[in-house]
Amino acid sequence: THNIPYLSLKDNNEFVFQFSVLASNVPLGTYEIKDNLLILTSDNADKSKETFVFEINDKKLTFKESGSNKLPAFSNKYIYDGVTFILSED
Repeated sequence: THNIPYLSLKDNNEFVFQFSVLASNVPLGTYEIKDNLLILTSDNADKSKETFVFEINDKKLTFKESGSNKLPAFSNKYIYDGVTFILSED
């Protein structure tokens, strides 16, 4: 099991980004690494796309609000500009 929020990156360039237990839509899709940034692009059921950007710094990812889609207000407690995710091997 994962703590929430979490970001799971898979070997085939796919991701799962669970940012709140209250979220009815869990972003998943593909990611790319470009200029020290991790860029997530979700493939939503309604065919819309969302982008989430993280700065890569060693084994940490820092969420960048600029360049990212706006998250629901209820997630602001956990996901905000500058929040850091730390690599876990589980």
